[in-house]
Amino acid sequence: MNKAGLRAEMRRRRAACWCERAGFFPEALARELAALPGRWVAGYVPIGTEFSPAAFGALFRAIGKPMCVPAFVEGRGYVWAQLRGELAPGPMRVPQPRELRPVAPGEIAAAFVPGLAFDAAGGRLGYGKGIYDRLLGALPRGCRKIGLCFEAQLAPAVPTEPHDIPMDFLLTENRLIVCQGGSAHEV
Repeated sequence: MNKAGLRAEMRRRRAACWCERAGFFPEALARELAALPGRWVAGYVPIGTEFSPAAFGALFRAIGKPMCVPAFVEGRGYVWAQLRGELAPGPMRVPQPRELRPVAPGEIAAAFVPGLAFDAAGGRLGYGKGIYDRLLGALPRGCRKIGLCFEAQLAPAVPTEPHDIPMDFLLTENRLIVCQGGSAHEV
């Protein structure tokens, strides 16, 4: 299936299984995040039926790593910004903090990433604009990249290109999948 067809199918699947429940958060992942260098956890403000990281905010604060999210800055493009205060529509009507307080990419320990489809090797199919690939590419080498998705969004293989940034983990409503060099296992 080509990227356009896979995007359409995964939007349909995600809408069919969307719910507001947070799912679970593995204790082992929480311990790993707490031990990582970096003061922040990168997340996102969900659009429509995306799996929401909002329920994990209290956990992130408890381990001493508040959340930052992508935000558009005129003349700079997308940056990571502290998630605090009111939200306002950004480009493409994606909510972002009204008052932008940038976070240096080097201060981010882990990034929770949305997508339309993921595979067990860490492949991710986004919306086709490359925004997350650019943001993730600026993060420090040891930063963990965690795709958040519903089980229904898992595909046998996601078409990838050289600029696509792979995920280290996939967190669904039911399980944590560790992606390692083209193979995967559950925790």
